[in-house]
Amino acid sequence: MEVEGIADLPLHTGHVPPWLVPIMKRLAKAIVEIMILELGPQKVVERFSNPLWFQAFNNAIGMDWDSSGSTTVTLGILKDIINPKVHGFAVLGGKGKNALKVPEEVDMLIFDIDKNKIKNISKIVAKVDSTLVQDGHQLYHHSMLVTQDGKWSVIQQGMNLETKFARRYHWKETDNFVVEPHTAISGIKTNVVVN
Repeated sequence: MEVEGIADLPLHTGHVPPWLVPIMKRLAKAIVEIMILELGPQKVVERFSNPLWFQAFNNAIGMDWDSSGSTTVTLGILKDIINPKVHGFAVLGGKGKNALKVPEEVDMLIFDIDKNKIKNISKIVAKVDSTLVQDGHQLYHHSMLVTQDGKWSVIQQGMNLETKFARRYHWKETDNFVVEPHTAISGIKTNVVVN
């Protein structure tokens, strides 16, 4: 599932209409539960590391505008509907201050995994996208999906207030955090990015 590409994600303010949120939750839960039955939690977590699949899922659950909110809303919906005991994986972190809660959320997981390793991965991935990838986008969203056996993916998003665009960073489980580690980075292509 190697994918690379560029997608413009305009920064949008506002909220999803309140009537749409329950529909999005029901659709997301139904799709994820069928995927778990067919593929297992590990493959579900891996699928979310694919930016094209992520965007298609986002659209399928009713978020039919492709903007910065597609990341934050989709991951917020997933975090609300996923029960780690039932589904075999957890959605950690989120937007703003919630992004910083990954370590304490890892500690609360009932999974028999190396929790220090998962917390370290979260920190390294955030550091790479906030410091090593010098693209002018400030991270404001960090979500980590973790399975009961320690498989993971990370979806982060940064914003550039000057260009008014967002860039989403997708990570699939890897041991190499510095040599082309991303599944893909979605955003406006520039010539000044150090990757």
